[in-house]
Amino acid sequence: MPKALLPLAHGFEEIELVSIADVLRRGGIETVIASIHPDLEVCGTHNIILKADILLKDFDGENFDTIALHGGMKGVQHMLSSSILLETVKIFADQEKLIGAICAAPLVLDMLNEDFCCYPGCEKMMKNTKNSRLNLAFNTSKNFITGTGLAFAIPFAVEIVRKLVGEEIASNLKKELLIP
Repeated sequence: MPKALLPLAHGFEEIELVSIADVLRRGGIETVIASIHPDLEVCGTHNIILKADILLKDFDGENFDTIALHGGMKGVQHMLSSSILLETVKIFADQEKLIGAICAAPLVLDMLNEDFCCYPGCEKMMKNTKNSRLNLAFNTSKNFITGTGLAFAIPFAVEIVRKLVGEEIASNLKKELLIP
């Protein structure tokens, strides 16, 4: 069974994190939510508190296939200031594992060398990426999946499922979730 890591930071976009976790688990992907903070309980942008499964500092990523980053500007700012998270993302990138980032989270991936999706305006905050923002729900390029924002969290997550476990399971999920 494939394994996914979902880092969790204060100020996370609730719709994105919960949608991604739910869809990945429905797709048969073992999904671990890891707080980047010293506490398991993390507060989202709209004051919804979630309890992480583990602390990121205790994470052993050897057997994980993907990492998916939520948006929410405050959450992304916390991710950008977390050396543990940035090192984890770098390891996944170096090993060419699947990396997903939605909304403002592509800011964490300011290394993209392909066109990408992100929340409109976030592309202007990237210092190292010279490519362009795409006006799509999500985009898959090599081992990166980038998404525009919360309205597209479910299709973004289904794309992660498709990449990890195949078209048949992704198609069945689309039917179950009533995605046209």
